[in-house]
Amino acid sequence: MKQDYEKAFLAYKEKRFSDALIILYDLAARNHPPSKWLLGRMHALGEGLEINPRRAAELLTESGSAGFTFAQVQLAWLFIDTLGEPELGIKTLKAAADNGYPIAQNDLGQLFYAGDIVPADPELAIKYLTDAAENAEINAQLTLGRIYSTSDFISADFTKSLYFNTLAAEAGEPKGYFNVAGLFLEGQGVDQNLEKGVEWLQKAANAGLNQARVNLGAIYADKILGQPDYDKSLFWYTQAAKDNDPIAQLNLGLMYFHGQGIEKEPQTALMWMFLAHDNGNEKAKDFIKELSELVSDEEYEKAKCLALEAYESDYDNF
Repeated sequence: MKQDYEKAFLAYKEKRFSDALIILYDLAARNHPPSKWLLGRMHALGEGLEINPRRAAELLTESGSAGFTFAQVQLAWLFIDTLGEPELGIKTLKAAADNGYPIAQNDLGQLFYAGDIVPADPELAIKYLTDAAENAEINAQLTLGRIYSTSDFISADFTKSLYFNTLAAEAGEPKGYFNVAGLFLEGQGVDQNLEKGVEWLQKAANAGLNQARVNLGAIYADKILGQPDYDKSLFWYTQAAKDNDPIAQLNLGLMYFHGQGIEKEPQTALMWMFLAHDNGNEKAKDFIKELSELVSDEEYEKAKCLALEAYESDYDNF
């Protein structure tokens, strides 16, 4: 059965739904729980056949009852999102969570935290999120890190915030790196250590997190570590700007405008301001107006063209 299911799952991933269904119907008839789960999913989403939530629920129930726990989670969300039976969905999630399934623990904890589908319940939210976090569920670790860093939901506890964010960071999660960095930079839950904070920020930035790149750009442009290091600031702002971060694009434009770490280039500054504004940074509008008075009409239009060229070329050679 395992090899047949692997063939069916590959066909499903490649969107060859007809091929997948031929195998899955045969396996489901032989009571193969993963096949019933996948068939239930296909009925729920209308993949290769008509959407049929009730038939999906039947298949997912059979799969979950046979021990395929992930089917219980999908069944729970089918009850909540599609069938209009949230109480049954919560009951199904709780059964999977109490059985030690991390995804269900996280989902249930997030529901008690959000308070949309069920009333917010700090005690139950913390219980299920903690269970999930200790079972290596990264979303739960990050949520607990956030919960304990403010007093919005429960009393702040920065030591616990550091603990859960560190779990996420040790699992290689860039947001975990970023959050640990913030705690070291602010001295929350740990003695303030700017160097360690920057080290964690660099890990997040190297993992592609633009928020970390922007923060590094700001740190190196300021006197937080002593004297400004405009070369490093320029580097990190450029990395984020080329990934279409509007804050980085604005700040990079300002560096070109003021000649920080590079010669003054009003036209290039204007190009980055156009890009920042196009990406939703309203603050760029005032700087565009100011810069437009410092360049010729030809340079202004050229900056517009450069902005378009940079965007369309994915910032090659910029």
